[in-house]
Amino acid sequence: MYFEDETTEPFQIVMKTSFSSEDEQTYSTPDQIPLHIKECEFYRLFNKKAPIPMPKVYFIQKPNVEQKLPSFIFMENLSKKGIVLDYDAYIREEQVLAVVENIAKLHAYMLSIDEEEWRGSFVLRESLVIGGLLREWIENGAKLRPGFLDPLIAKLSKFIDDPEGRNYAKSGCCKDLGNPTFDIARHLVLCVEGTLRREIEQYIIEFYYQKLQKYCTISSKLESFSIENLKKAYAYALARQAVINVSYIEMREDPGPNASLEKQEAYKALIDRMMQNAKWALEDAVVGLEKLDPKWLS
Repeated sequence: MYFEDETTEPFQIVMKTSFSSEDEQTYSTPDQIPLHIKECEFYRLFNKKAPIPMPKVYFIQKPNVEQKLPSFIFMENLSKKGIVLDYDAYIREEQVLAVVENIAKLHAYMLSIDEEEWRGSFVLRESLVIGGLLREWIENGAKLRPGFLDPLIAKLSKFIDDPEGRNYAKSGCCKDLGNPTFDIARHLVLCVEGTLRREIEQYIIEFYYQKLQKYCTISSKLESFSIENLKKAYAYALARQAVINVSYIEMREDPGPNASLEKQEAYKALIDRMMQNAKWALEDAVVGLEKLDPKWLS
């Protein structure tokens, strides 16, 4: 954005939209419209209020399908104020702790204000359409190393194919905040190397609980929270993130046979690493569901 007086430095903003492209104003998936509505609602409710790092939001327009109005969020560009990690970099334990503390701060804030302001605003159930796409994405990812993940995927078939299982893991297993460990599990499964995740995940749940107690100003709101309940919720959330994690493997771009040997070897090493991480997560998902809810296993 530029100014006519030429004395004020230009600044950049970020525009988020649910359209799949500028030329074709269409939505990538049937669930993308409600997903973007939830994001709009989040910033409307919590921008400048919740005590967590958050970009400034200048304008929000929700989508209106009937009137064919686009959806937009115009927000502050933070790319020059922080460090953008490499797309495939794993994060360290201290980075996990920083994120989890802010998740606890947000949850404590939500529990401390009038719940009517937000209750029900962020419930988003997966559809059968998304379930079908998920199966396709998972199979495409697994094909990159035939047979390596197949037994575990077969074991988790019911959980993968039936949205009720994944919806229960996301929100049905808990009241108040939905599954409060959902974003913690996503962070640990997708962003942390598997052996480190296994080493720290139980401690991370305890750390989250300690911070939730520290920041929540109404102790009665924490009556349904306990270490035991949070660890059960995390087991459900981990199972959901484990199956979704496989679908991300195919998103890594193959450099192709004409690429340099160095690039081909780097790609192979990346896929090997992601496959091993996915296998560890799927193994833990099976163990967790066997203890909590074996009906979702084949």
